[in-house]
Amino acid sequence: MSVVYDGVGRDTFAAGLDSLAPGGYLVIYGQSSGYVPPFDLMTLQEKGSLFLTRTNGLPYLKEYPHYLELLVEWIKQRKISIRIDRTYALADAVQAHAAFERREISGRVLLLP
Repeated sequence: MSVVYDGVGRDTFAAGLDSLAPGGYLVIYGQSSGYVPPFDLMTLQEKGSLFLTRTNGLPYLKEYPHYLELLVEWIKQRKISIRIDRTYALADAVQAHAAFERREISGRVLLLP
């Protein structure tokens, strides 16, 4: 892979690095499983001159509306699809959240009014 976007952190960090092609990028934007522990920076060189960055997204907030427009257009054109794992009534949002915490979700959850 040329790039990995990782919102999980500790549990997926090593696998993300291992999946990158030489010169690939690992972009960490979250830590739902915990912070990535310290590691030797030489690992990036040994795995093929990899690049690593950590962002909270703030520098890109002004770009988000444009990205959302692109996303909607790509979905309409069927260039990408979004996997809905399951749906919950909005009133059952607590149960949906609990399923995420138990890692029972693979894909997205849709909350319906």
